[in-house]
Formats: sequence, C-alpha cells, structure tokens
Amino acid sequence: MKSIIAIIFTLVTSYSQASVPLQITQKEMASQADHILTGKVVDVDMIDGEGKKITSRQEMTGPGLRNTIRLHVRVEKVLVTSAKDVPKMLIIPLDPFMHYSLGNVQSVESQNHETRLFLLKGENFEPIVAGRFEQPLVEQKQVMTIHEDTHR
Repeated sequence: MKSIIAIIFTLVTSYSQASVPLQITQKEMASQADHILTGKVVDVDMIDGEGKKITSRQEMTGPGLRNTIRLHVRVEKVLVTSAKDVPKMLIIPLDPFMHYSLGNVQSVESQNHETRLFLLKGENFEPIVAGRFEQPLVEQKQVMTIHEDTHR
C-alpha cells in the first residue's frame, strides 16, 4: 500500500511540475495586437534571472528555473502599430515556464528561414500571451481582416 501511495505521489508531483502551453486563438491574438509585423528570426539566445547571457546549449527553461530563451527578430514590414517608431530588431521572449533547451530552440530556428507574422502588444513589443505571438505568413490576410473588424 505504501508503494502505491508513493507512486501516486510521484506521478502527481511530476505532473504538477509540467508546463502546458497557454492557449489563445488567432482571433484573440489579432484583436488584441497593438503591432502586427512580418519578420525573420535571425538569432536565439538565453538569459538568466539577472539578465546574464547563457551560452550552454544544454541549459533549460521551465518551472523553477529563472532562464528565458529569446528570439531576435529582424522586422521586415510593419502592417499595424501603435508605436511612433518600430525597432528594426526585436527581442521576444519565449514562455519561460515551458521546458526548452537553448540548443534545441537554436537548432529549430536555424532551419526555419521563413518570414512570419508577429502579433505583439505594448510599448515593449511583448507577446500577447507568453510564448504565443507568431502566425505563418499565409495567415496575413485573415489576421488583418480580424484586426480591422475589431478596431473600427
């Protein structure tokens, strides 16, 4: 009986430490966006809780860790913005509660050279929801229609 309780405790504890991506629909993203931009990810880095760069590709993000992986996005076109000036380069954090390694994200992004839509909010060009801020470029017309319909 004690072993069954220990197994259940281990499973519950492990599950509670897991992270689940936050969900937001395309409509919610488009209607809440202050900025809709096209761009390409040109670099990926990681910082710790004090803002110091981490270079070890094995370092992780996730619950209990204070690391953040960031995408460096070269802005190609500004479709919508509430800002006077849009930087040519944006640094956008991924969700720090998701389990990612720096090396894994760098590998994935180094193979993806496509222009994407970035839907951001605020004067600091932040994700609308942690980790959820991009759409494929083929969604541009739909995203713009939603944004225009919700900002009349």
